[in-house]
Amino acid sequence: MIRRIIEFMQLGKRYARFLPWGIYSLLALLILGPLLQRGFVFALDMVFTPTLRMPTAVTSSYILRVLLHYLNFIFPGDVIEKILLFAILLLAGVGMHKLVQGLGVSVQGSRKSQKTRPFPLNAIPLYFAGAIYMINPFTYERLMAGQYNVIFGYALLPWFTKALLVFLQKPALRQAVYVAVWAVAVSIVSIHAVGFMGILVIFAGGLKVWQLRKDTKKLIPFLKLCGISAVIFWVASSYWLAPLALGKGTTADSISNFTTSDQAAFTTTGSGWVGQLGNVLHLQGFWVEDQDTFTKPQAGMEVLWGMLTVLIWILIISGIVKFIWEGNKDYAIIFGGSAFVATILAIGTMNGWLADNIPNFAGYREPQKFVALVALCLIVFAARGAAAVLQYCLEQGGKFFFYFATIILFAIPLIWTHNMLWGFGGQLFATNYPAGWYAVNDKLDADNSNYKTIFLPWHLYMGYIFAGHIIANPAPQFFDKPVIISDNPEFAGIAHANSTPLKQKLDAILPGNHDNEIGKKLGGLGIKYIIFDKDDDYLKYLNLYRQKDLKVVYNSDSITLFENKAFK
Repeated sequence: MIRRIIEFMQLGKRYARFLPWGIYSLLALLILGPLLQRGFVFALDMVFTPTLRMPTAVTSSYILRVLLHYLNFIFPGDVIEKILLFAILLLAGVGMHKLVQGLGVSVQGSRKSQKTRPFPLNAIPLYFAGAIYMINPFTYERLMAGQYNVIFGYALLPWFTKALLVFLQKPALRQAVYVAVWAVAVSIVSIHAVGFMGILVIFAGGLKVWQLRKDTKKLIPFLKLCGISAVIFWVASSYWLAPLALGKGTTADSISNFTTSDQAAFTTTGSGWVGQLGNVLHLQGFWVEDQDTFTKPQAGMEVLWGMLTVLIWILIISGIVKFIWEGNKDYAIIFGGSAFVATILAIGTMNGWLADNIPNFAGYREPQKFVALVALCLIVFAARGAAAVLQYCLEQGGKFFFYFATIILFAIPLIWTHNMLWGFGGQLFATNYPAGWYAVNDKLDADNSNYKTIFLPWHLYMGYIFAGHIIANPAPQFFDKPVIISDNPEFAGIAHANSTPLKQKLDAILPGNHDNEIGKKLGGLGIKYIIFDKDDDYLKYLNLYRQKDLKVVYNSDSITLFENKAFK
């Protein structure tokens, strides 16, 4: 069986370049599995709706949102969500595969095998790297939290890194443009990944400048090409970079509202910096871990999980040694230095000072995001270590030991983060919004007057029966008419900053269990309709049914629509 799989993987040169896309597509299907049936997949921050609307705020992801909006004319919202998740996983696997391949990582056949035929499994370390880059605690936890933008940037990071290294090896205008294009693409899907790219550029570009410091004939043209690449990135990203640089726009406003309370609430988990370091080095430490919203990868198998973590670190250390031993010190410096800096930033000990002294660094209020760069660098080393182990098994033990080591390598990501497979271990599922939501939307659409609508219960995050867990309130995206919801995250330690004076007044009014003039008070604020969803703590709001100014215009088991007769 193993031999047939091996022979399949060694197709002719004509099809070899397409093989990784097929292998990682199968792996993506193994992850998504039951989620691919019709219906929406709801995670904490991932709340797709039937209609994907044009973005109202200009941020770095504006182009992505516009693309999804127009794609919605062709595909339903739930199908677009599945396409996006599949593409993210596929691009992550193929990107890391190609990056490691570009670094020259492979297994060479033994002298004896070379006399008969080339050894067929020289690409195993590449597939190991792609698989563990797709399936690891960081990707699992971020997707369970619905942060697909973070993982999208993570997925494109290897593509940018490969383009950057090719440019450094052979500086040319075309390669400089490629670097800029990939940088723009990464920034569009994830603004936080701009910092990850910046760290890579500092180490890789700085090393190249140091090597050319005495050769001005090569250094000056190289710096010019770097300038061209930077200008292309700036011009293409000016729609969000320029306002941010001037301290204006949505992104700048968001960063200005971040406080020390946010930094404390979003800090990397762990007991002291030693515990935080340990979490970062096995790609965890996400603050949501303490919220008990999903099962941790090591739950119920702590001993085996710890053994696999040690095995992975043996591969990482072996890879670092091999890069240095073989004379590839540049790779050791670039990826080792980037991993070191990213680890320090992920722990977050210095981030308060950095936020005070570096413009817009406060946007990294959640330092654990830097684990994305830590993962990339460590997996590059692990792939080289895997190649060394396979080479040793082949030369010292023959094909049997090689096949055995190969099985172990592919089992590592599948066991290390086993609960990411087949619909995230059943923790996520495909479902739809209740029929009542669609009926309420039709009722609101039928009223063409100028009015405001609020959604109750008054939460930003809450549990929905149809979603199966706590998610961000999808009402503003679901309903065609503007809907006002709370902006209080209600997570321990996270500061609550009201976005508008209206919401400050609503905070004081809702819920009014013993208030018999809720309709009158809301009417004075221009609120004509109340959407009352029967989820979470909805029992606190049953007084709405006793209000003389509120009339039920639609009611179902899942939702009620009140019309406020005191509306002005």
